[in-house]
Amino acid sequence: AFVAALLRHLRPHLPRLSPSELTNVAWALAQLRFRPGGEWLAEFMAATRLCMGRRGVASGGGSDPSGDDPSGGDGGGSSSHGSSGDAGALGQACAPGMTAPQLSTLLASLAALHISPPPRWHSALRGALRELAPDLRPRQLGLVMCALAKLRQPLPPYWLGLLAGRAEELLGLGAGGAHA
Repeated sequence: AFVAALLRHLRPHLPRLSPSELTNVAWALAQLRFRPGGEWLAEFMAATRLCMGRRGVASGGGSDPSGDDPSGGDGGGSSSHGSSGDAGALGQACAPGMTAPQLSTLLASLAALHISPPPRWHSALRGALRELAPDLRPRQLGLVMCALAKLRQPLPPYWLGLLAGRAEELLGLGAGGAHA
């Protein structure tokens, strides 16, 4: 009952949360094994989707190759607070976009709660992963791959090349890595 009440009070503030704060909310919910429902979840997904999409805008490139606009619509559900479709309000908090650690933690947290995001969210995720994949450390790559498997989502096609190109680093065989 406490977590549900906390989420009710947090709901009107979702559009103004930073990528770090949104990631922390998802992580905390996963740790508590509390799966929010309905409109709250739709608004949370809209806020995180827009934060993923803002990275390309802030850096001057990196849009989703699927052609979906990561900042449009609400990804499902409607809001009595009017925040789900309000790209302007959400964009202000999310201008810098998500970092690689935030994105991997967010995805792993959603997978732990068995929350399968809507298609537009996955579209924004693919765009963010394309841009952030080179920055993902081995642990973060593992989190993303496991989360996508739990959510029954395929790995992006370019990941085979990414993994092959970083095989020595990922296996700890590169300079400064662990030796057998």
